[in-house]
Amino acid sequence: MRDEQKNINDRIDAIVEKMREPLMEDMEAVEHIQGKVASDRALIANLTGETPDDLRKLKACNYLKLASKLHDFLFPVERKD
Repeated sequence: MRDEQKNINDRIDAIVEKMREPLMEDMEAVEHIQGKVASDRALIANLTGETPDDLRKLKACNYLKLASKLHDFLFPVERKD
């Protein structure tokens, strides 16, 4: 069971790492989709190369790691230098 969880965590980490920064055209491509979760899932799929259906089958805690990365792209923390 631990090996299976490690494999899932490794897969999620790999998906997070390959997620690219969204462009406006990416956001426009999903604006017709109703529902925040569904539109975010489609956007994350576009940014990672995963399918929306594969993302739909993730545990919520794993999906939220991907959603958090998307949020970081959309709302970067301003650094005070």
